[in-house]
Amino acid sequence: MDACAISIRSVIALELTTPASIAKKHIAITATADAIGCGKSPLGPGNICGHLGDLLLATFDRVIFAPVAIGSTSIERWSTGDMSRLIPVAIKKLALRGVTPATPGVTMAMLWMQGENDGAFGTTQAAYQAAFGTIVTNALAAGFAGRVFICKETWASGNVSATIQAAQTAAIDNVQVFFGGNLDRFGAAYRQVDNTHPNDLGGAAFAAEIVTAMHASGGPF
Repeated sequence: MDACAISIRSVIALELTTPASIAKKHIAITATADAIGCGKSPLGPGNICGHLGDLLLATFDRVIFAPVAIGSTSIERWSTGDMSRLIPVAIKKLALRGVTPATPGVTMAMLWMQGENDGAFGTTQAAYQAAFGTIVTNALAAGFAGRVFICKETWASGNVSATIQAAQTAAIDNVQVFFGGNLDRFGAAYRQVDNTHPNDLGGAAFAAEIVTAMHASGGPF
């Protein structure tokens, strides 16, 4: 695998390719996961995107991540709050580099990995579902076309939220939104000392779980 980080103005994208390949099949993923920084967290290594890219290179020749992750956030901030512009901006800045759903050979996807704090914040199932629907609508309006993969992800300090899990499950329609994997099934052995974020073992396990879910959604994954 060859890798390089690309600055698309304020968006840092991570691009992975097969060695010396002429890329014919591309996947561009807008992700609420940090493609670069988590590997240098004070907690230690545990980034999933390198692992995820390795696995996706079995299907695609080129993998581009456009990460927009910000920790400890509520879904409301992503839907109508101060972070609601980040995903649309990432999509538009990919387009500036010629990466669009209309680009020959390009598959676009959105990976939603969020929910750990909404249980503690008291977000209801209905509110979470409505906010997530707004996020998807905003992405589509910005030019996104592709599958949205939502992970079951609520584990925070060893606790999970049945309410947010139910919202994440209910958001799946297998038309626009697909299951992105159950990350809550990975316990403390897969987590940093904060018992929330993945360690290196967790990064690999999370990535494998996500790719298995992507494969289950059908071609071209």
